[in-house]
Amino acid sequence: MLLRSLCLAAAMVGSASFAFGADYSRQVVPSPYSFSWAGAYAGLAAGYSWGNVTNDVVGVETNGGIAGAFIGYNFLSSANTFWGAEADLFAGNLNGSAAGVSASQPWSGALDARLGYFIGDTAFYLAAGLSFAESRIDGVSASNTGWNVAAGMEQHISGNLFLRGEYRHSDFGKQGSVSAFSNTLTGGVGMRF
Repeated sequence: MLLRSLCLAAAMVGSASFAFGADYSRQVVPSPYSFSWAGAYAGLAAGYSWGNVTNDVVGVETNGGIAGAFIGYNFLSSANTFWGAEADLFAGNLNGSAAGVSASQPWSGALDARLGYFIGDTAFYLAAGLSFAESRIDGVSASNTGWNVAAGMEQHISGNLFLRGEYRHSDFGKQGSVSAFSNTLTGGVGMRF
């Protein structure tokens, strides 16, 4: 009788453990990250830029505020990395003068390839590509085309929205007698689609 009771108790404990384990294994643990860094996105950004516009005679330091928009697309290449392309266009109030010569850069833009790494809701990226700008010095205007390199960080904040900060160095090359370069620091807000 005692042996039968012990066997029955062991069978009940084993059944309960199996049932609990089966129920537990069916529970789905939701991912804490519902945001995806893949896909299309667009946003607005503003910041500060400083640089130089030069002709064959004099170089003039320029600086001022900029504001514009960006649009791009990312592809996930592994669990935590992405790559993509981005275009942006900024209008600015970059002005300066030296030795009686004035210079300005009313707009600039870029077309970049990006490579990034993300940890949950935070992403870090490097970018490089084509830069272009209108540069003016001493009454001469030029549409310059060159290259840029950039580094930035993006932070998911809510839903499909994210914040970003970026530093970029652009060398706009030389057209005719006019050459230019700039450094920019921008912050912005974007949305993924």
